[in-house]
Amino acid sequence: LVNVLKGEMSIVGPRPELLDIVERYTPEHEFRLHVKPGITGPWQVFGRSDLTFDEVLAVEREYVENLSLVRDIRIVLMTLPAVFGRRGAY
Repeated sequence: LVNVLKGEMSIVGPRPELLDIVERYTPEHEFRLHVKPGITGPWQVFGRSDLTFDEVLAVEREYVENLSLVRDIRIVLMTLPAVFGRRGAY
């Protein structure tokens, strides 16, 4: 959260979250706060609003635990079709 407030973001990373939601995090949610949030990330390309909160956490935990440049490139390439295809956008 501090990274977002300072304007420090990555191209790929977990979705930045609203402060009121972060305040309700339990310890198992806090892994998202240990990496820079991203402009795009697994949430955007693997379902967006079609995912439940638990599903969002699952895809983002898997991303954080398996960070790699190849995965980041894949997510960047998948972002445009996801956005323009409006998958999960309401």
